[in-house]
Amino acid sequence: MSTQQPHSSNVTNNYRDSAPGSNLATGGGNTQTVNQGVDGHALASLVAQLRQIAPTLELSREDAEELAEEIDTLESEGVEPTRGRRIMRRIARIVTPALPAAAAAGADAAVQAAIAAGTGLFG
Repeated sequence: MSTQQPHSSNVTNNYRDSAPGSNLATGGGNTQTVNQGVDGHALASLVAQLRQIAPTLELSREDAEELAEEIDTLESEGVEPTRGRRIMRRIARIVTPALPAAAAAGADAAVQAAIAAGTGLFG
């Protein structure tokens, strides 16, 4: 981290519109922390939810294996938001066709809650 002061004694920042989602600070001695990862506790909770609902989905053996692999991948790589979002989309593609069977088994609310948690976490 550099502590060197700018060469100019005057700094001008021009903002024409609001900057939603931005972390702006002006003046001397400002420190900013920007978190761009995924909340580890939320990710662990999502992985646990997905593992809990997986047996209720009546998936083919191939789809069940693919879902298990995607859940493992999400657990190990999901802290990176872009990667987690892609993995969650693949999980949703596997799980969504199984919703009618889950509804018949009374597990549709849990499945929908897991999908909603993933969507909330990864957008």
